[in-house]
Amino acid sequence: MDLLFGEDINMNGAMDPNENDGMALPPNDNQNGVLDPGVFEYVTVWTHEPTNYPGTTNSRVLVSNTNALKSFLSTNLSSQEATTYMNALGRTAPNSVLDFYNRSQMPESEFMTIEPMLMGPNTVGLINVNTATVWSLACIPGISNLYAPAVMSYRQGNGGTMSSIAWLKDALSSYGSNCITAAGPWVTARSYQFTADIAAVGAHGRGYRRVRFVFDCSGGSPQIVYRQDVTYLGWALGRRIHDQLLAGNTKR
Repeated sequence: MDLLFGEDINMNGAMDPNENDGMALPPNDNQNGVLDPGVFEYVTVWTHEPTNYPGTTNSRVLVSNTNALKSFLSTNLSSQEATTYMNALGRTAPNSVLDFYNRSQMPESEFMTIEPMLMGPNTVGLINVNTATVWSLACIPGISNLYAPAVMSYRQGNGGTMSSIAWLKDALSSYGSNCITAAGPWVTARSYQFTADIAAVGAHGRGYRRVRFVFDCSGGSPQIVYRQDVTYLGWALGRRIHDQLLAGNTKR
């Protein structure tokens, strides 16, 4: 398959001849008769997290800043709990929110109450493990294609889409703490950027346009940060709608 753009599909729902002929004609494919999407639809240059808690002026706490972390825990938990969790971390600062959760040995229910206010040193290019496809999970260090299917199975077997990264610790625990440490800087439990691929047909079935938008919600209110007219890619509404519109125009 074409690793960037994947394989196409024609109006009849079948593969074009050059999409199942191996290396004879571009795009190169594995000649297995399966339409693979490639990675194009699963990557973006827009992903980033805010340093303030969305909708407020409150700064999120950087877990690698042990002084700020200790002060935050002392304010939101009992002093005894804060001391216990900080002692569990040892002398090495956490490299991510997941690393903090894993090493602090904090109960999951307690961690989830403060998780939204915590952030790691890396706030760009994070993957939301609660909604990621298995192909996206395979791109995360520490998970890779070795453990991505197992992580996906764990997520689906424990409620599907979740709201925290806490479950990832349990999903990776049998593969060793190194996997958790490696994955931590690249994962998040939330999404702040969203893509909308909008296709529309004009009055009386005449005129067609398809536009791709990227909305950034990290500032609280959605903002359009990207707009691309992709009408040139052709019809995207399927054979049934195409035939219905054609039939309607024929009657007129």
